[in-house]
Amino acid sequence: MPRLRELFNALRLPSGKGGSISAKQLRELLLVQLVFAAAHSLGWVLFVPWIFKMGFTQLDFIMYSLVLWALTIPMLLVKRKPRASKAMALGLFGRALAFFVAINLFSRYQLFIIAALISWIIVEFWVSFNTVYERKAPKKDRAFLNSVMMVIHPLSGTILPVVAGLVALHLGFEYALFAGGVLMLLAGVVALRIKGLGRIELDPAKAFRHMRKAEPFIFIQGFWEGIEYTAVPLVTLSLVATFFDYAWFFAYLGLVGAIAAIIFGRLSDVLHARVKFAAFLTVMMGIFSIAAGLSWDYLSWAVFIGLMSFCGHIVKPFLWTIVTDVSGRRVNEGMLVREYFLNTGRTLGVVVLLACFLFMSIKSAMLVAGAAMMLYPLVLFYEKGHKLKGLS
Repeated sequence: MPRLRELFNALRLPSGKGGSISAKQLRELLLVQLVFAAAHSLGWVLFVPWIFKMGFTQLDFIMYSLVLWALTIPMLLVKRKPRASKAMALGLFGRALAFFVAINLFSRYQLFIIAALISWIIVEFWVSFNTVYERKAPKKDRAFLNSVMMVIHPLSGTILPVVAGLVALHLGFEYALFAGGVLMLLAGVVALRIKGLGRIELDPAKAFRHMRKAEPFIFIQGFWEGIEYTAVPLVTLSLVATFFDYAWFFAYLGLVGAIAAIIFGRLSDVLHARVKFAAFLTVMMGIFSIAAGLSWDYLSWAVFIGLMSFCGHIVKPFLWTIVTDVSGRRVNEGMLVREYFLNTGRTLGVVVLLACFLFMSIKSAMLVAGAAMMLYPLVLFYEKGHKLKGLS
């Protein structure tokens, strides 16, 4: 709590010296992220059961995921220099449109339009937001501010999925979608009004050369995410009876993530053997992914996915550190390469999941995801030392 009071005291006094962010800009960026998280947790958490209710199938959702991740790859290869606040706002406005399109789904083309709009937010919003937040946050507060960022989404995901479930139960999920879209528009307006963030140079050729050391780590993480982000909603939906049951499951995962983020906040300042700790956690993620793929009922599925999520939320800041360590002052290049290889890995992950769905089962893909994540420590120790000093 004293550390939190320190931050609030700092926020009262705009500094902005040496290119660091002012207190006003920091408050606005945190507000954007908070509203974004609320919109997503309220309006999107039930998207999978919603599209099933609209007559779509498991294969439709898998293809939607494939299009979503794959479309980002060519878009991220375009050399440009966008204004940060404008790029963030455009991404958020596109994301809001995806909410509104989802209210009345009657065609697969609409599903793919939604996928394209979400690809757009990855390219426009996340690269710009992460670059500005990481590059301009005061150095002495950066680790703490990153832990604040890590806890925002799990906390909103603890409460708002239940609200979404109640709305779906008593009014209809289209009302939650509409509310999420309005919140996303609000986040876009706030982002557009942030002054002084400047432009971000995005040159893929330069970025790939500079970030070569981090690319294997990012790709493995993306491959795992591509399978897990697609398989977990589908398998969970096959195990629950109602929208509300599905919402409770993701509220439970949000609570697990919030607890993990708080634990990391306490560990980050005292932990010294970061490489060994990160390696241990990635192995545990792999083990729990495999265990979830072999689960036999709803309870075992919930336990193993909860443990996997717990480890994932604790290790996520360490995986982030790899990117920032390699990028150094060229954070813009780090964030561009991060999104490129995350989404390349996710695309391949969904291709593997599609093959498992067609010839075996969705759960079998989780065995592959777990095995891939267990390769992470091998790469981590190979690159340890002078190449990745931030994790030493």
